[in-house]
Amino acid sequence: KDKIKKLKSEQDDRMKEKVAAVFQEYVGRGDIRDDELDDAVKDVCSRHSLVVVDQALKEYVEMRGDGLKNASAYLNSILSRVAADGVEASEREREKMR
Repeated sequence: KDKIKKLKSEQDDRMKEKVAAVFQEYVGRGDIRDDELDDAVKDVCSRHSLVVVDQALKEYVEMRGDGLKNASAYLNSILSRVAADGVEASEREREKMR
């Protein structure tokens, strides 16, 4: 049982590192600011596949407006929808919006 807990913890840590790298890509490109999203939404992202996280961030960057009051809540809602509907459905919706 301890071995399973240890492996789960290691897996969680690796996923957080991968999600952090995805966020850094977006920051590096200037798509988001380093302080734009809170740690809570980044933790939620680490519970999803990288494909879902990347798709949600693409939508977030394309759809956010200047008057956005809570960027993290907005990304969280996109993330939930992409996870529920699937990346393909999300991509189709993005294409329609362009």
